[in-house]
Amino acid sequence: MLDSILFWFFINLISSGIEWGAFKCILDEFSEKKNSTVVINISIIILTFITTLLAISKIHPSIKLIIGIVMSLIVYLYNYNEKLLKTILVLLMFWMIILGSDILSTSIISFVHSISDINRLLDYSIFRLELIITSKLLLIAMVPLVKGIKIQLELKLKEFINIIIPIVANIISIAVIFGSEFGVFEDYKLNNLILLVSAILLLISNISLINMVGNLIKKYNLKAENEIIKQKIEAQYEHYKELQNAQLKVRKLYHDMSNHIICIEKMIDNNQYSKHYIDSIKSELNQWDSISTTGNMILDIILSEKKDICKKKSIKFSTDINFKECDFVDMIDVCSIFSNILDNSIEACNKIENENNRYIKIVGNIVNKFYVIRCENSKINEIKKKSNKIISDKRDKYMHGLGVSSVNSSVKKYDGTMATDYTEDKFIVNIYIPLEYKTIHV
Repeated sequence: MLDSILFWFFINLISSGIEWGAFKCILDEFSEKKNSTVVINISIIILTFITTLLAISKIHPSIKLIIGIVMSLIVYLYNYNEKLLKTILVLLMFWMIILGSDILSTSIISFVHSISDINRLLDYSIFRLELIITSKLLLIAMVPLVKGIKIQLELKLKEFINIIIPIVANIISIAVIFGSEFGVFEDYKLNNLILLVSAILLLISNISLINMVGNLIKKYNLKAENEIIKQKIEAQYEHYKELQNAQLKVRKLYHDMSNHIICIEKMIDNNQYSKHYIDSIKSELNQWDSISTTGNMILDIILSEKKDICKKKSIKFSTDINFKECDFVDMIDVCSIFSNILDNSIEACNKIENENNRYIKIVGNIVNKFYVIRCENSKINEIKKKSNKIISDKRDKYMHGLGVSSVNSSVKKYDGTMATDYTEDKFIVNIYIPLEYKTIHV
């Protein structure tokens, strides 16, 4: 039976069918179908028969590999909707798996049977049958693992190159190992040249892998930083929400107390002690009446809180903000923008020994279809920059950086920009939010 050409024809037919069936499973998982399942299945059957005829022919193995890759590319592009970069990536992954399972199977069969001459596996014998069965079982086992990899990201050219180089290097290395084992490269100089090229490719592959690992670490750090920023903004928002609830209650009491005091003034004797007592209560209540009215209650509370802090630290604090046209800005972003820029301003002013030189001015108005926020504060510290980013001189540079990042993140959410400027004794933050964002997105 092992000497029958018809037997080996059917074995190769089944083997090719498994390979192209695995190919179809991978494509169905990664890409959207352009043609019907019937058309795709016919394409796979045609591939299977062509590959079977190539397997029993005496064509050079490298030519067979090239023909197989070209045919798989044609079938992929004809039957599936996919971008070229991802198509190439998926194809190379598939062929790396095919070649990897073949060489691993060759090593297993050679080791189990102590075969020193690998060419014996090419003969029509039980060894070749075992090789084919082992190889296809490995392929079938690998398909679920490959399908578990979700290639849904939009790959940039640089990322694609970093991924593709190791795959190509592995495919060439496997082909070289195969060729060397089966004596394909009989010329000594050619063999050395191919080994040299493979070594260079593997070196480039390692560099690409290191670069990929570096990018993954950067993305992980960025993700962790964004998570902290999110938590920080949410904490700020919750804080000001609590203050908002408290202020609503106090404002209600304010109106009631004002009326009560008027009645008390008329009822009691006009002695000096009672007058002084009533005046002190009025003074306390007037503080609530003097809270900024920007058109946004959360912003009013933020400015009121920062004003109290500035008063304790002897910082002149002035505001002129009309935020009524910015009702499209989420409350959580209002907290992020104003809290962080004012906190940084207060921190800078606090370093100035002469209290007369401490000041913060923050204004917000509409200028040429932009809502412009300008915050200016005095300073004495030296501004240092690295990669166009301001480096904090605070001990906790990381948390300071998160504050600036959270402002940037909130501003960019509304297609806005943030710019900074400074002189020897002052620092200015300008934020520009296009008002057309409201008409387009809200």
